[in-house]
Amino acid sequence: MGGGFWRRGGETPSAVKWEDRIIEIREGSWSYVSSSIGKAPEKVVGTATPQEPPEEWQASWNISTGNELLIRWASPTSSSGLNFVIRNKEPTDRMVQPISGITDCQNPFLF
Repeated sequence: MGGGFWRRGGETPSAVKWEDRIIEIREGSWSYVSSSIGKAPEKVVGTATPQEPPEEWQASWNISTGNELLIRWASPTSSSGLNFVIRNKEPTDRMVQPISGITDCQNPFLF
């Protein structure tokens, strides 16, 4: 997870630094056009900014809601040992829960 690609519309993909990979958190359902091709909901309710993960974790993000998302996996080629933890860094009344049934999504969380 040390790098990535950015693509928007017809632009050519280019390398992106890990620390520049800010994720938008959106509220609502995806509108599927065909198969797995879809459109994200319009309403952005937060962002997730990558940070250096603590020991024993492979990835970590600071979420603008005051939470921290931690991810670790047993094998980089399998999702069977994938673990997600959301730690509350600030007191909040918002509930965070994984959306079941989502497998091909970068953000399988509902805020």
